[in-house]
Amino acid sequence: VRKLILLVAVQGCAQLGAPPGGPEDHAAPHLLRVSPDTNALNARPKSVELQFDEIINERPARGGDNLSGLFIVSPRRGRVDVKWHRSRIEIRPRRGWQANTTYTITQLAGISDLRGNADSVQHQYIFSTGPTRAASFIRGEVFDWATGHPAARAYIEAVHLPDSLTYGEYADSLGRFVVRYLTPGRYLVRGIVDANNNRVLDRRELFDSATVVLADSASHEMLAFVHDSVGAGLAEVEVKDSVTLRSRFDRPLRPGIPVPASRFSLR
Repeated sequence: VRKLILLVAVQGCAQLGAPPGGPEDHAAPHLLRVSPDTNALNARPKSVELQFDEIINERPARGGDNLSGLFIVSPRRGRVDVKWHRSRIEIRPRRGWQANTTYTITQLAGISDLRGNADSVQHQYIFSTGPTRAASFIRGEVFDWATGHPAARAYIEAVHLPDSLTYGEYADSLGRFVVRYLTPGRYLVRGIVDANNNRVLDRRELFDSATVVLADSASHEMLAFVHDSVGAGLAEVEVKDSVTLRSRFDRPLRPGIPVPASRFSLR
């Protein structure tokens, strides 16, 4: 009897297979479809819907505490709602989609599933509510004026005047940007060194702005610095040679502004 029991136990252990549930999932969520389709014309959506192949985590791996921080709707006027529906994300401007306008939905890296597998790639979806896609664009570079270095990942806004329809885009790692799918007209262009990644110009953040008249294309270099009501102060004076003093200020001076000798006195 003892031999029979031992034999059955050994045979049972030999038949053990892989644990149930299949191999562990290490893949980021995959987009199955977007509605309206990217590059669609004459679209009349109530909302843009992204359908993924699995349940999306409501708290993204990066980009803030909710999914709205992972999407840029360009252009926009007012607030944009981003709603979670398990494996589906719904995006809708509160004031609706503008007629005859080309829209870009930028999905930043950070969409993740319930296991924490995150997408590390940025995606863009484009559609037009009119019969064509707008073809004008503004390109340029953003520099941190104080350091003289390119402002990597600066946030760019191009605000159409006078209706305040706002287009948004990020610069690349060298501070270069292209805001596409614009219509001709006047734009207030602003480059922001967005320290907290909220895509809002906050106090003490570096920025530069300019008004651009756009036909087909325009180019502008932006020198971002802190704008405040306190002027530059004299920080240091050194003797350069027997007839020259060198003055250093506590912040960068704006280029192109004359500094006449009458502003200085030597005693």
